[in-house]
This record gives sequence, structure tokens and C-alpha cells, in this order.
Amino acid sequence: MIAKIELSIIIVNFNSGEYLYKTVRSIYDHYLNTNFEIIIVDNNSSDNSLEMTSNEFTDINIIELDENVGFAAANNAGVKESLGKYILILNNDTEIMDGSIEVLMSEIKDQNNYGIVSPILYYADGSPQLSYGNDPGIINEFFTKYFSTIFFRIGLLLSRGNFEKDVDWISGACFLITSDLYKELGGFDENFFLYYEDADLGKRVREKGFLNHITSKSRIIHFLGKSSGSVFSDLLPVIKRGHLYYYKKHKSKASFILLKRYLIIKFTFKLGLSVISGEKYTKRKISKIISAIKSITYE
Repeated sequence: MIAKIELSIIIVNFNSGEYLYKTVRSIYDHYLNTNFEIIIVDNNSSDNSLEMTSNEFTDINIIELDENVGFAAANNAGVKESLGKYILILNNDTEIMDGSIEVLMSEIKDQNNYGIVSPILYYADGSPQLSYGNDPGIINEFFTKYFSTIFFRIGLLLSRGNFEKDVDWISGACFLITSDLYKELGGFDENFFLYYEDADLGKRVREKGFLNHITSKSRIIHFLGKSSGSVFSDLLPVIKRGHLYYYKKHKSKASFILLKRYLIIKFTFKLGLSVISGEKYTKRKISKIISAIKSITYE
């Protein structure tokens, strides 16, 4: 008799090179529970990252998409095919550490009010990485960008390795949620292509009466942006449209208008610096900044 799958690990891939292989390898090396499945959803990669992984790990389920549909939609496609009672959303540039998944599973089973649980993320050099935030809003736009990491690291240091915190939202790089809750919420909102889909999901989890919880008892390494980092400037317009969409969906009309004006000023200033800097900025980068400004006219 085949054991019932308890956990489905969903990994979205896009041109991640050898990082995808390392992510999957770390799961098999450090997660001892045999009742799990790995589903890789490939967003039409053009490199050999999928081949490198599938050649060795023949039992993983691979979904190959004909186009890059974005992070939110690709995860939803993976969850749709999953069989587990629990869903682990995991980036393709992470490394699982001993006991990290087991801790998350224990936390969500023991605490009925936890909707999402997540580990502390660390950079490759061992320094802690901010992976949660306050509900996006005009007041904390500046604070979140410039001060949240400092306060997080101070809190982690003062906790002496016992950092537990209920937060507004948790990064999509790694989190655990029950399949029932994920599906009840309709998964990620696919109007987000990349970024802000995790903030939106976290808000909807809280609106259902559950908590988003982060714990230092679970730790993973996140190499950060190895899939999206090289094309970040290309995606800037759609990221900003997602930013605006979040405000349109959850905030007042006044907040939406204020954000739009703030972003127009911000990117116009960046464009001016680009032109003044001359050789430092390529025509392509200037073009992307102009595209970002145009995208802010989103209604």
C-alpha cells in the first residue's frame, strides 16, 4: 500500500541554473519524512536548470508551462496538482537545513490558529534576511524599506535564538500552509506577477482569523533572487503595477493616489540621475525606468 502524501513541496523555477538542483538536493538530504512529494513548476526556462534536476531526481513531478505566467500563477498550478495535506511554498534558490521542515510541520499541527508558518531566512554568508513585513501602506512605505531590516536584526539578536513573531505577511520564499486553507483562499491572486502576492495572501489569511507566524527554530538559506535578479529591471513595470494593484485592492482611493504620485516622483528622480550619470546607465536601463513610470498610470 502506497503511503498517503502528507506534504507537497511546490517549487517554481525560471532559469535558476544549478540553484534548483541544490534546492532539491537539500530537501532529500535534510528532510527525513518520506511521505512528501516535490512539484516543480517551470515558467518556460531557457537554460538547463530543469534538465540538471530531473536527470537525477526522477520521482519529482514536473509541470512545464508554455510561457512565464509569473510566481503567483505558477504556484497555483503546482498546488492544483498536489496531493498533500500541507503545502510548502519554496523558492528555487534556497537550501533546506536539518530539521527546518519538521519544525514548521510541528508548529502548524500544534497551533490551530497558525495559518502560515515560516522559518528565519539567512543569506549564504550566515547573516539573517528579512522575510516578513507590515501590511503595505503609505505610512510604512519608507519605514519598511529603510528600517525594517535593522529592527529585525536587533530583535533576533536580543531574542538569543528564540525569535517568535506574528506578522502581517511572510515572504513567498518559504512558508508552510494547509492545503485546505490555501485552496479556500483561492491561492495566490494571479493579478500579481511577481512580488506583493505574498503580502496579499498574508492579509487574506489574517482576515480569515489566522496568524502568520515566523520562528527561529526553523532556518533555511536563501540565495535571494537567483531566478529573478538578472531580469529585475525588465520586470520593474509589472512589479510596480502589482504594487499599485495591492493598494487598489486593499487600500483607500486616497492611498492609491498618494502611492501613484510618490512612485512618479521617485522614478522621475531616478531617470534624471540616469541621464546625468551618463556612462553608468545604459540606454536599456533608462528605457526600463521610463517603462516603470508609464506603468504607474495603471488604473
